[in-house]
Amino acid sequence: MQEELATTITRATAAVCAGIAAAPIPLADIIPLTTMQVGLIAAIAWISGRSVDKRGAAEFLASLGANVGAAFVLREAFRAIAKVIAPGGGSVVSATLAFSGTLAIGAAARAYYIGGLSIGDARKAFRREKKDGAATDRQHADDLAKSAEAAGAPEGSAPPPDRQQADDPVPPGPGPTR
Repeated sequence: MQEELATTITRATAAVCAGIAAAPIPLADIIPLTTMQVGLIAAIAWISGRSVDKRGAAEFLASLGANVGAAFVLREAFRAIAKVIAPGGGSVVSATLAFSGTLAIGAAARAYYIGGLSIGDARKAFRREKKDGAATDRQHADDLAKSAEAAGAPEGSAPPPDRQQADDPVPPGPGPTR
C-alpha cells in the first residue's frame, strides 16, 4: 500500500514538474522544480512513517551523490540553452527531462524510505530509473517528432492537440471526446 501510494505521488509530482519545466522562460523553473522534488521526498518519507522536514529531504537529495548534483547542474544548463535555441522544442525537452528526473528521485526515495535500502542502494535505484527514463524519453521524443512530421509541422514542433485529421468526418468542437 505504501509503495503504491508513493508511486502515485511520484508520478503526479513528475507530471506537475513537467508542466512547470515546459514554461518557455529559461531558468525560471529551477526553484519550483527543486521545491516540488524536495516535497516529494518528504511526502514519501511521511508515507513510510518517518518525519522528514525540507532540510532532511534536501540532504537526502544531496546524499544521492555528487554525480547527481553535477548532473542536475548540467541538465538545468542544457534545458535553459534548449529553451533559448528552440523555444518550442526546448520546452518539450525540458519537460521530458524534469519528468524523468523527478521519477528517478521518487524511485530513490521509495527505495530508501519504504524499501529500507541503504543510501547506496537508493543511488542505484536513482541511476536505474534515470537510465530507464532516458530510453523512454528518447522514444517519446522520436514519437513526438514523427507525429509532428506527419501533421506537416516544422521540424522540432509538435502538432496542436486539437488538430483535425483530413479523413476525420467529425468536426472539432465542444462535446465528449471520442
